[in-house]
Amino acid sequence: MSTGPLCAPLKQIAACFCAAFALTPASALANTLIVTSCADDAGAGTLRNQIAGATSTDTIDLSTAQLKCSTITLTAGEIGIPQETLTLRGPADRTVAITTTGTNRLLNHTGGGHLNIEYLAFSGGYYAGFTGDAKGGCIVSGGSVYLKHAIVTQ
Repeated sequence: MSTGPLCAPLKQIAACFCAAFALTPASALANTLIVTSCADDAGAGTLRNQIAGATSTDTIDLSTAQLKCSTITLTAGEIGIPQETLTLRGPADRTVAITTTGTNRLLNHTGGGHLNIEYLAFSGGYYAGFTGDAKGGCIVSGGSVYLKHAIVTQ
């Protein structure tokens, strides 16, 4: 292999390329936050708490054995999701449901990206402040909602 004048610029380009990836901030990497509590408050491990602590592109995992219930009932109103993009993932058999006891939405995604919902069931949800269209009675998004093997019922 030649080490002549052509190889020197290639080595510099390769070094710059490697340095660029080595300096990628850890915050740019997606995290998985695990829901461990079925309570509807801001306590540790609750769905509301994990969403509040997430950054864009994170995954909220409701599929682990650490979650000892099949229903999370929202009694404190809708859960706001300000992240640009967020994934909510339940177990493959869709045995975790999110519901409400009141006349409120379940989820309000104000980010302009994607709200990805996988393997979860949603029921209830009502937006009382509308005139005309319901504008997201159960789930509303400022971007798009992607449902993958999810169930949404009244």
